[in-house]
Amino acid sequence: MVEGICKFFLDKYHSSLEIENLVFINEYCRLLRNHFMHGFLSDESKRKALCNYSERFGGTTYYSDIYYEIVDNSFLVKVLKTVLEILTTLDDALCEQRNE
Repeated sequence: MVEGICKFFLDKYHSSLEIENLVFINEYCRLLRNHFMHGFLSDESKRKALCNYSERFGGTTYYSDIYYEIVDNSFLVKVLKTVLEILTTLDDALCEQRNE
């Protein structure tokens, strides 16, 4: 959704938005969410990606690409803060355009 909003912003205002931590949210957290919701990622490339992101970003422990566990509550705080930062950036940019 964020990518769609950024594309809309670029098309409408001819200015790009600089959003930090999109890979963390769009890739890692999305794959982790899908794993938790569906119990297992059937696509091997997605399982490997999730494993790589888990090692890169931390906050979770995985066991044989099948079982993931959030091992640090600070990971949940990081996810929430990151989403808040993204939403705030989007809101600020849209409000600024309305005020011009």
